[in-house]
Amino acid sequence: MKETDIEVKYDLNPTELYNFLQKKNIKYLYHANTVATSLLYVEQKSLLSRQYVEDNNLYQTSQYTDAKDKILGIYDDIFLDMVDIHSYLSRPNFYGPFLFVFDSDILISGLIKVVRITKKNPSNWNPEGDIGDWYYSSIDDLEADYMRGDKISDVGKMIILRDLQGKIPIVPYCSKIMLDNPNLHISVEEKEFYLINVIKEYFDSFVQNPYYEKIIKEVRHKDLVVGCSCWSKYESKFKKELKDFRRLFHKTPAS
Repeated sequence: MKETDIEVKYDLNPTELYNFLQKKNIKYLYHANTVATSLLYVEQKSLLSRQYVEDNNLYQTSQYTDAKDKILGIYDDIFLDMVDIHSYLSRPNFYGPFLFVFDSDILISGLIKVVRITKKNPSNWNPEGDIGDWYYSSIDDLEADYMRGDKISDVGKMIILRDLQGKIPIVPYCSKIMLDNPNLHISVEEKEFYLINVIKEYFDSFVQNPYYEKIIKEVRHKDLVVGCSCWSKYESKFKKELKDFRRLFHKTPAS
């Protein structure tokens, strides 16, 4: 069997995936990213592959998996999660604090021809390993594995969108955008600001555009957090890993 034939085995039908998600009562798909990269997406009105951003000399926050993703051949793919990782694990999603929430109907819109589903996060793939260790070959195999009590395993199962020329439009498929409130104050020129208010201003000029009028805009844990560790984890990162905190929340990737 040719290598291309082997790979096609893992190209799954998006309608079959949609039907599986409906059985699981999963109505939405999710993409989390940093503030800087999400600003680019909102500006460009599309989710973009990292390859597309690079090829078009745009800006994005670097990720520790970039070099490996190129080797694995997924650098031009777009990823969606089947759960809101922040809510599902009651802690921040360290892919980023900005969340795009897509209706699962995007899978039956005609935009997406094939999907792949990862068995685990590609950061844990062995580049020399078997492709069968990376992807599910059927929706039935996914169903046998998914939401069986191991939440960490569940969040490693991602939807990979391929062959989209590196972009999918935000409108009309995205129904909500959500920004984490880290519940921190910062000082700028001897003035104190509540950080979430500063970050919201970054996006205001874009999301107030009539183009986005039908999308719900929400701040997660705007005034109160119950049953989630995100405020304490963001505070710890701010105090102990400031560089990484800035990577998540700063409006420019290099900062």
